[in-house]
Order: sequence, then structure tokens, then C-alpha cells
Amino acid sequence: MRKKASIAILSILALTLPFRTLLTLQGTSVKVSIGDFIIAASFSLVLVSFFRPVVPRYVIYILGLFVWIPVSLFFADDPDLIAALSEFIKLAGSVAWLIIPYILLKSNTKQKMAIFSVVSIATASGVAFHSIFQRFILFQSRPDSVFVNSNLFSAYLSFNLFLLVYIYCSKEEHRIQPGVFQMIVASTLITAILVSGSRSGLAGPVICAVVFYFYARNSINKTARVTIYALTGGISIVYIILNPALVERLIEPITSGGESGLGKRQRLWTLGIDAWLEESITGIGYGQFEQRFTTEIGLHNTYLIYLVETGIVGLVLFASEVISPVIGSVRHYSKEPTAFIFAAYITFLLIHGIFHGVDNYRTLWFSIGIVAAIVIPE
Repeated sequence: MRKKASIAILSILALTLPFRTLLTLQGTSVKVSIGDFIIAASFSLVLVSFFRPVVPRYVIYILGLFVWIPVSLFFADDPDLIAALSEFIKLAGSVAWLIIPYILLKSNTKQKMAIFSVVSIATASGVAFHSIFQRFILFQSRPDSVFVNSNLFSAYLSFNLFLLVYIYCSKEEHRIQPGVFQMIVASTLITAILVSGSRSGLAGPVICAVVFYFYARNSINKTARVTIYALTGGISIVYIILNPALVERLIEPITSGGESGLGKRQRLWTLGIDAWLEESITGIGYGQFEQRFTTEIGLHNTYLIYLVETGIVGLVLFASEVISPVIGSVRHYSKEPTAFIFAAYITFLLIHGIFHGVDNYRTLWFSIGIVAAIVIPE
């Protein structure tokens, strides 16, 4: 019964992950995933002991951060508690995507992951096809389908690329060659990432290709390997050539100087560092940067925002939380090599986080939960 319920919940999460709605609380609107409601319902099943309440050891750092957040607000000058509460709800809701998937996946991990992966990839393919339709039929610039953020969209698509690699690498017999269908799916996801126009998002397919080569170099024949890279690489090159807008975005940091997106980010980062120097230990208060400086676009750097708002202690706790599963996957590689696939995806998001806020990406916390379930099974 629990096994069937786990599979059903994971399948629903895979179906609902891309779709979002607004949740209003105390006059503040918070954008949430439809899957967040499934996560909340799953917590109720944990509370009534339908699922055994257990958490991976990795959560010790994020729990420490939750304790530290009130400390940062206590020492802040006239903090906006409503803004802090809104940010905390978003973070806590995202972290729940670590705990519930871990509980659901900690037993019969391979079977459940296989089902989740198939449903998620099918859903992502539909969303990707929709964005391609928006770009080439409706001629929309930087389409992101049901998402409203191209960076979040590209991260979601990359997550499913890594799931494709997981499906292949988790097979008992790796000599099975990837078929035409898998190539079409991968090409669709990569094309959708390209049309989204997310510059940092392009690192996802690149890292995924490296990971795939690492796992498949001895199990895929040369012809199949060349076909895969020629197909996906060819799509990327042709699209970049035919889409001058993407080329302009890629070279903008070099040609536009201080007026480019990177130049604007550098000015924001300087502002953030100056603010941190005023309160280096406790920060200016969780969720307070935008309230104090009103930049409208934020700091565009995950690590700097934690440093500025929660001080050096908060940054260390957050960084420890997201780096620990990567280290754990390396330590357990000889026993559970597939965990490294999701550690590579986490690494991609850590790079992504230099230019964007990734702490509320559900796929980040889901991947941490997956790594924990693989290397710390029941």
C-alpha cells in the first residue's frame, strides 16, 4: 500500500512540478508550484504515520539556517517582518521538496525513480514542445511555456536531461544503445533551452553531455555516440546561427560593457558587498535587501544574498547544505554511481546560482533528496 501510494505521489509531483499559481498571505502574493500542495498533503500522511517520518542527515545545515534566520532579523534595523515571512515561506516550501521525495524514495529507489523519471520526462517534453511552438509559430521572444522565468524553465528542462541520463545509466545492462525516441526527446529539451534565451542555462546541457560521456564511454558504440553528439550539437549550432538575438545575448557582456546585464549585476554585487560589510556576522536581516535598497531585480547571486542578509554564518550553513550531497555522492560513487548524476545537476545549479537566485528552485532540493535516497537507502 505504501509503495503504491509513494509511486502515485511521485508521479503526480512529476506532472505538477512545472505548473504554478499565486498564494496570497497577509497581503503578500507568493508564487508556488502546484506540486507544493501535493507536498503539503504528503506531509499530512507523514504526520498520521502513514509514511515513516525520517529525514536525511543533510538537512542539519538547512535546519541550522532556519534557526539562524530569526537571529539575523533580531539584530536587523527595523526589519520588514512580512517580507521576511514571505521569503521564509518560499524557502521552507522549496526545502520540503527535499524531505518528502526522500521519504518516498528511500525504499525501492530504482523502481520508483524509473517511474518518476518517465512521467517527468514526458511532462517536460510536452512543455518543451509548447515553448518551441511559441518561438517558431507564435514568434515569441524567449518563450518559457508555463513558466514565467526563462532561467527557472531552463533549469527544469536540464533536470529532465539528467533524468534521461539516469534512466540509461541505471539499467542493469548498459550495452543497450539509446534509441531514436530518446534522441528526439533530448533534442527537444535542448532546443527548448536554446529558445528560452537563458545564458547560464546553457551550462546544463553541456554538463549533462560530459556526464553522459563519462558513464557511456565504454558501453555505447562509437557510431551511436557520434550520432548523439552530432544531432544535439548540430541542433544547437544551427539554432544559434539562425537566431541572432541569442548570439547578441551571449556576447552582450563583452560588447556592452557596464550597460550589459553582467555590468548591472556587478554594480548590484558591489552594493551588496558594501551592505554586508556593515553587518558581516548576522547580515542586514533575512529578506531585507530589497526592502532596504529597492533594486526591483534583486542581487542575482544566491550566495551573495545569503551573505548580505544572514551574514557569514548564514552563507556557510546554506553552502554546506547544497555542497554536502555532492561530496556524499563522490564518497559513495563506487557503491552507488548514479547518485553522481544528480550531484552533477546540483553542481550546474551551483554555477547557475552565481548569476541567479536558485535557493527556491524545486529541482535543486528534489535532487538533494534523490542523492540522499540513493546513498542513504532504507
